[in-house]
Amino acid sequence: MATLDSLGLAASSFDEPLAYPGRLPASSFLLIDDRLLPLAGTDERPTVDSGADPVCAARLAGADSLDGALASLAATPMGSRTPVVAVGSNAAPAQLRTKLLGHGAQPVVPAQRVRITGLEVGHSAHVSRGGYVPAAPFASRGARAELFVLWLDGAQRNAVDATEPGYRRQRLPEGCTVTLPCGRGLAGAEVYRSRHGLLSLDGSAPLPLRSQREVVGGLRERLDAEGPPRWPSVEAFVRACTGSATLRGWVSARLGELGLVVPDHLAGQG
Repeated sequence: MATLDSLGLAASSFDEPLAYPGRLPASSFLLIDDRLLPLAGTDERPTVDSGADPVCAARLAGADSLDGALASLAATPMGSRTPVVAVGSNAAPAQLRTKLLGHGAQPVVPAQRVRITGLEVGHSAHVSRGGYVPAAPFASRGARAELFVLWLDGAQRNAVDATEPGYRRQRLPEGCTVTLPCGRGLAGAEVYRSRHGLLSLDGSAPLPLRSQREVVGGLRERLDAEGPPRWPSVEAFVRACTGSATLRGWVSARLGELGLVVPDHLAGQG
């Protein structure tokens, strides 16, 4: 059965902050609550492969097109959804499901793996409520990345917005291009941009996305450089930040004071 648990995708970053951004699928998928179906086909409207999951096959009543599957689930059709680039844990099915259910949105989301130019992924200059240092995008001329685009309806966008207080959702700037698996360009994609700026442990350039142990370890060293150690381990730092909004605010302020925050150079698109 293609449940998140059977695929090893059931743990979210809320459960395992040091594993952020969590385990991501290898290819395009359709999330249906706690189940995952692969999306196939090379055209701009992918097909759904429900053959490996009898439960989903029954629920979809034999529908193989993506819009047909969405209709069988009484879900919003593709034409009424907005493409939103996921640069961090929003691409992890368990994290996405948790966010949607927590804000009353239907956990049915198509996600396509795409190629993006002009964009790189680093870390926001803050610590999240989950205790991890989350991902954030920044403009980078000539950069190439493979990321997921989530196709979200209005209620789902509102739900994810509510879980991203440190970010602002906006259109990708003109210097960034998105290419779908079929090779067609995708216009109008949005992305969550950090309100805190980008973390830079050398004070000059954004730190590219690293494991949490590496980024939190580097952060601890810089924060402890001017006094006695405050946290004996990475785990202790994560636990302390998870339990204290005051500490998280202090970390953000201190990063600015130390000159460890740089701009993302993403021109605002509204």
